[in-house]
Amino acid sequence: MDAYKNSDREIFEILLRNGTWLNENKSVYLGLADLGRKMDDTKADGDNFIDLCLNLAEPAQVNDILGVRMPCQGVGAGTPPKGFPACEDNTYYF
Repeated sequence: MDAYKNSDREIFEILLRNGTWLNENKSVYLGLADLGRKMDDTKADGDNFIDLCLNLAEPAQVNDILGVRMPCQGVGAGTPPKGFPACEDNTYYF
């Protein structure tokens, strides 16, 4: 598995209170950070921390965030090292 890139916005799904996802709004959900030593680095920094970058100049949608989910299936699905343990639902609500 390759390291995540700043543009891999599909890794996380950001749920809004109205039941929709923020992911399609690129003016609010800008991308990922804290992935490697440099912006264009393809090697992970190894700390398993990832920042979601949001445009706080769009307070209406940012204030409507209900939770964040990392999907187990589809384009953004993450896989633990060696595939264990199996991926389970991991939605976190605020």
